[in-house]
Amino acid sequence: MEKCELYNKFSKNKNFTVFQEGEEWLCRCDNFNDGVDLIIENNRVSLNFNFDESRILDIYSELKTNRYHRNGDYRIVECFRMFWTYHKSSPTLYANATHPIWSYSTNSNEFLEGYFLGLTEFFKILKPEILRTKV
Repeated sequence: MEKCELYNKFSKNKNFTVFQEGEEWLCRCDNFNDGVDLIIENNRVSLNFNFDESRILDIYSELKTNRYHRNGDYRIVECFRMFWTYHKSSPTLYANATHPIWSYSTNSNEFLEGYFLGLTEFFKILKPEILRTKV
């Protein structure tokens, strides 16, 4: 609950709520951006697209990370490593351990500002694809 409250302070008009998945309690923001739900699991961010499969496949074909073989099938987006290697899964953002924000406490202003900056940078890549595929 406390994590969700922290995220709500830094996420400008977004509402994170706590939910239980298995034995873990996670933070979720429905419709974080244009039909995309965000689930934060410690240092990992999972996305859930609320689109039909053909639209997801179209977005995937532009953003898939399995063409980034030099980087181990991931793409660096600010403080995250993005993996998306199969269209029926969804993009997942993992900590880019070489980025300086990961050295701060996850409750600190420095960390949260950098974390949400990383999410903003990711959505700058994703949003044009969402708009392009809108019917």
